[in-house]
Amino acid sequence: MNYQCKIIDEKVGHNVLTIRRNTTVEQMPKVLSECYSRIKGYLNGMGEIPAGAPFVAFHNDDMDNMEIEVGLTVRKGIAGNKKDIVSREIPGGKKVSCVHVGPYGEMKPNHDTIKRWMEENNYKPMGVSYEFYVDDPLEIAGGKLQTKVVFPLA
Repeated sequence: MNYQCKIIDEKVGHNVLTIRRNTTVEQMPKVLSECYSRIKGYLNGMGEIPAGAPFVAFHNDDMDNMEIEVGLTVRKGIAGNKKDIVSREIPGGKKVSCVHVGPYGEMKPNHDTIKRWMEENNYKPMGVSYEFYVDDPLEIAGGKLQTKVVFPLA
């Protein structure tokens, strides 16, 4: 697949609710499902709905012990539940983005393309990377799923 990287410069951040977990790549679908359900239930209890695509923030690249934050964007700062659901902001700023179309299990080339693009264009990643799941896999066939991969830039 031919990926096109582009620079985005977000002037403002995004309010999010997240749950942080450690998992393996094999257990990730189960963990994501559980976390999204908990956050959606929490929002529903307050009469709120998500304001954007669900996402995962990746704090490391260790596929056997992935440190991730599973989250949903919200319209305003909503307090966490004082247990595992945390309110925070994804900061604005300069980022590189690349859209993957296809099954989730085939996104590694997208990540590799972004890393190569950063190196070729003298950019350094800053902090965590993100995958925003634009399409719902219950509504869109796996071969057509869109995922926006984002790396904040230093």
